[in-house]
Amino acid sequence: MSAPGYFIDWSQLASELDLEVIANMNSLVPEKLGYPSSSFAELVAPLNRDTCQQVIHQIKQQLQVVNQTLAMLEGQTFDVILQDMLQACAFKVGEMLHADRTTVFLADKGRQELWSTVAKTDEPHANFEIRLPWDKGIAGEVARTQKTVNVPFDFYDDPRSEAAKQFDLKTGYRTYTLLVLPVLDSQGELVAVIELLNKCHPDVPASLPLSERIDLDGFNTTDAINFFEFSDVIRLILESSRAFYLAARRQKTATVLVKATQALNHSDPTLDNTLQRVMKEAQNLLEADRSTIWLLDPERNALRARLLSAEGVLEEIWVPVGEGYVGQVAETGMILNIPCDLYSRSDSTTARCIDKQSGYRTYSLLCMPVFDTAGTLIAVTQIVNKYRTGVPRKIGVANLDDQNIPDCFQASFNDDDEFFMLAFNIHAGVAIERALMYESLEVKVIARTQELQLKNQQLQQQIEERLKAEQALSKLNKQLKIITRVDALTQVANRRCFDEHFEIEWRRMRRSQSPLSLILCDIDFFKRYNDHYGHPAGDECLKQVAAAMSREVKRSGDLLARYGGEEFVVVLPNTNSEGALYVAEFLRQAVLDLALPHSDSEVDNIVTLSLGTVTCVPQPPHSRSDLLKKADEALYEAKKQGRNRIQVGNAF
Repeated sequence: MSAPGYFIDWSQLASELDLEVIANMNSLVPEKLGYPSSSFAELVAPLNRDTCQQVIHQIKQQLQVVNQTLAMLEGQTFDVILQDMLQACAFKVGEMLHADRTTVFLADKGRQELWSTVAKTDEPHANFEIRLPWDKGIAGEVARTQKTVNVPFDFYDDPRSEAAKQFDLKTGYRTYTLLVLPVLDSQGELVAVIELLNKCHPDVPASLPLSERIDLDGFNTTDAINFFEFSDVIRLILESSRAFYLAARRQKTATVLVKATQALNHSDPTLDNTLQRVMKEAQNLLEADRSTIWLLDPERNALRARLLSAEGVLEEIWVPVGEGYVGQVAETGMILNIPCDLYSRSDSTTARCIDKQSGYRTYSLLCMPVFDTAGTLIAVTQIVNKYRTGVPRKIGVANLDDQNIPDCFQASFNDDDEFFMLAFNIHAGVAIERALMYESLEVKVIARTQELQLKNQQLQQQIEERLKAEQALSKLNKQLKIITRVDALTQVANRRCFDEHFEIEWRRMRRSQSPLSLILCDIDFFKRYNDHYGHPAGDECLKQVAAAMSREVKRSGDLLARYGGEEFVVVLPNTNSEGALYVAEFLRQAVLDLALPHSDSEVDNIVTLSLGTVTCVPQPPHSRSDLLKKADEALYEAKKQGRNRIQVGNAF
C-alpha cells in the first residue's frame, strides 16, 4: 500500500531509468493485426448454459493470443474500453445466473484494495468509482480467503450487511440476496471479485418492481458451479485488459514525462517561473486538476506555498513540518497517496482548513518529497484531484459547497502515478535547487546594492545631523545658562520644574480620569531654627530634609520639588487619598529619623514636619491652582492642630 510511503534510492532510480527508450518504444498498430472491431459484449454473447462447453475452448484459444499481443498495443482511450469490458463481463455473468445486478471488482494488489464503477440509479449514464479495502466487507472477505460467500434472503438479517446497507442508501438500491465469487489466475493469485445481487425468477418481466421479481430461495451451489465453468474466460479477459492497460498507459505517460523533464531543463531560472513550470508539467503528467509546490523553510521548520484564495488573490500559506499531509511527507520523506474521497478520513483537518482558505475542494491527493542533488529535502509536490479517464472534464467543479463528488473526479492516483512522479521529481528537484540558488544570488546582489545605497544615505544624514546637532547644542547651552530645573541648594526640582510637571500630570490625569494627589510640606518653626542656629545651619537642615524626603518619593512619575523657603511639594499621579496619606507619613517619619536638634521648637526638641494632602480627579471647572489652594489649606490646618502631623484636605 502506498500510504504512508517508502524511502527512495534516488541515484539508483536515476541510473536505471532510460526515459528516451521508454518513450520511443515501437508498438504494433491494431489495424495491422487484422482483428475485427467486435466489442467484448459480442465476444461473450454466445455463452450460455447450453453452449458454454462447446465454445469455451475456442474462446480460450483466441484470448490467449489476445493476451500475448494486447500488452504491446497503444491505446489512447483504454479506460473506456476497460469499462466497456467490465460491464460486458458483469452483464453476461448476471444474465447466466439470473442476477439483477452484477459488479466486477478488480484486485489492486499494491493497495490491497478492490475497485470498480457502479451506476447511479437516478442517473442512468453516470457512474462513480468505489474502492473497498481487503480487510472490510464481504467482498474483502472473499478477496482475503479466496472462498465463495453466499448469503440467502434476507441479506439485511446478516450481521455483515451494515456497510452494504449504507451503500444501498447511497445508491438507492435494495439488496435481498448476495453471491460473491473470487476469480484467480493460474498461480492462484486474486484477479477479481465478482459480486452478484438479488437472484430473480427468469420468467418474470424485468419491468416489474424488484421486490416482485426476487427469488426468495437465493443463489445456490449450482449457480456457483455454472460460474466456475466459464470463469477461465472471465479471468483471461481481465488479465488481458490489465496487461494492455498497463503497457499503453506507461508508454503514454513516459512520453509525457520526457517532454515534461525537457521543459524543466530549459525553463526560466527564476523561482516563481520554475515553480509554475513544475506545477504545470506535474499536473499534465498525472492528468490532475491542480498541483502545488510546498517549499521547505528549514529555519522556521515549515512549508510555504502560494495559493489562490476564495477571492482569487494569491496568498502565502504556511504549514508546520509534521502537520497535515504535506507536513507528514516533509517529516518522513515518504510518499503519501490519499484516494478519493479525502474528506472521509479522520486526519483530513489540515487539508480541509487549507481548502477553506482557497475555496477549492480536494477529493484525491498525491504528496511526494523533492530532494536536491545532495539528497536533502527542499520541497513537497502536491498533486490534487486525479481526472477520471473518459469522463468529460468540467471547469470549476471542485466546489466546497458541493456535497457530491463530480464524476470527473471519482478517481485516485495509482502506483504508476507514483513511479512517474518519482522520476519527474528528480528533475524537479534539480530545477528547484537551481532556482533557489539563483534567487539567493539575486537577493544577495540586491541586498548589497541596497546596503551601499543605504550607507551613502546614512553618511549624508550623519553630515546633516551633525550640523543640526551643533546648532541645537549651541542653542541648548544658551537656554541652560538661563533656565535651570534643579534647586541649587537642595538638589531637588525647583519651582519652575514643579509647575511644568504639575501641568503635564494634571492634563494626563484629566484625560484618563485618574486621581492626582498633592502633598504640601513645611518645616515646623524653621525661622526660629535659622535665628537660633544661623543661616548656614539652616541651609544644611534644608539639604538633609530634602535628601531624606527624596528617598521616599520613589516612582518615576512622582516629583519632589522645593516650593519656596522651607516649603516642599510632592506630586503623586495615579494616587488616591489613602496612597497620599501613606506617602505623607513616610515623609514625616523620614524627617523625624534625621533627629536634627531644634531646641527652639514648640513641638519637639528635633526638626519636625507638617503636611497637608489633597486628592482629586481633574475635571472642569477646577484648575491646578484650586488643588494647590486645597493643599495649602490642609497644611494650614495641620499647623493649627499642633504641627508635626498630617492633615487630609477636602476634595473638590
